[in-house]
Amino acid sequence: RDWWSAFDGAVVFLTVLAWVVMRLRRASIAREEAEEADLWLLTLRFALQPCRAFAAAKMAHKVQVMQQSHMDVNFDVLARPPQTS
Repeated sequence: RDWWSAFDGAVVFLTVLAWVVMRLRRASIAREEAEEADLWLLTLRFALQPCRAFAAAKMAHKVQVMQQSHMDVNFDVLARPPQTS
């Protein structure tokens, strides 16, 4: 099981729960503004999740290309004595 997906799901659930609680309960204006700013930051975090996934995929692709272009070293050549003419 992918623990990052479970973590992201839990954060989404808590965000939605916080929105519902904020709407049902009226508090002071300063507190509501602080909660709203916090919720907007969480919303921004989840909106940027595809960018994080794209960056990870891009890095994995770079590593794969680097591994494919890697040449093996032939150490048998070093074991031969030098030939004299």
